[in-house]
Amino acid sequence: MIFDPEDRGKHIIFGYLQIGKILKVNEKTRLPQWMLYHPHATEERRKIRNNTIYIARKKLSWNSKLPGAYFFRYSKNLVLTKDGSARSYWKLPTFFRNLKISYHSNSSWRNDGTFKSVERGQEFIIEEDKRVEEWAKSLIEDNIDL
Repeated sequence: MIFDPEDRGKHIIFGYLQIGKILKVNEKTRLPQWMLYHPHATEERRKIRNNTIYIARKKLSWNSKLPGAYFFRYSKNLVLTKDGSARSYWKLPTFFRNLKISYHSNSSWRNDGTFKSVERGQEFIIEEDKRVEEWAKSLIEDNIDL
């Protein structure tokens, strides 16, 4: 991949994390030394009511050969942005079309099948669906170099 100053940017899946533990963090929460650098461990963030840190599993639940969190090597199948479009216009498998995705509605879908992502957030919650789960598993297994 080569930097292109004319490129308008793309949304690309850079890695994964399978949750092993959910830690609600407040002013009284005792954190291990290795976690004190985390942005959610700051004094300011500890005052926020829903401040949460997600800790990865040691190994994936469905494939114990892979770590519970890791980053991907670049691959075109990790690019969400539709070719030639602004970064928030995504090409997703068609089975996403009828699923609930946080911060989105049916009007997020364009007539050509493109999904228009909202500008907020760095993660979205997708309604549980076996097809999405299998899609995510294959992305992980096909794009990791250890």
